[in-house]
Amino acid sequence: TLQALDYIKSRWEIIHRDVKPSNILVSRTTLKLCDFGISGQLIDSIAKTRDAGCRPYLPPERIDPTRATHDGYDVRSDVWSLGITLYEISTGYFPFREWTSVYDQLEQIVEGPSLEFKIDRLSDDCKKFINTCLNKDENLRPKYKQLLEHEFLQKAKEIQKIENVSGYLSHIIDGLEKNTDKFKLYYYLSYNSQ
Repeated sequence: TLQALDYIKSRWEIIHRDVKPSNILVSRTTLKLCDFGISGQLIDSIAKTRDAGCRPYLPPERIDPTRATHDGYDVRSDVWSLGITLYEISTGYFPFREWTSVYDQLEQIVEGPSLEFKIDRLSDDCKKFINTCLNKDENLRPKYKQLLEHEFLQKAKEIQKIENVSGYLSHIIDGLEKNTDKFKLYYYLSYNSQ
């Protein structure tokens, strides 16, 4: 997913603006990012339309524009959405309590304490990766290229060289076909690469 986000940014100067679990397709051999319906053109690496995207996955700087350090937002907005997505996929639940108004969302995401991902079954590198994505300060949140160099992804690349990841995904999908409960992808994320 991160590689796809980086590709559309590098190739066409486009930001996705709707990264969430339902826009990540899983097949037996690949993960694909879909639904580019609200993608936006970046001008000087900045986007300005604030109301595009699914509200639960919006970062602090898009919920409260006064937090933004420049006039608009950049790819770090999608990095936040990716962090929320990884949190939800690895735990099976959304990280914030239900909102009854936009003020609840503002209070939790913008004004509340930082979200810290602490699930024990995940490797420390994976937790650090997710927490890096969920940094409330957009200036401290990495852009795609920096995130692609994160230690968690570097170790994942090494694992892919040795193991049959597509076979592993097929095994999980086979289990899905037999299991009617809500599926969690934490098996893949929790692979301890240490």
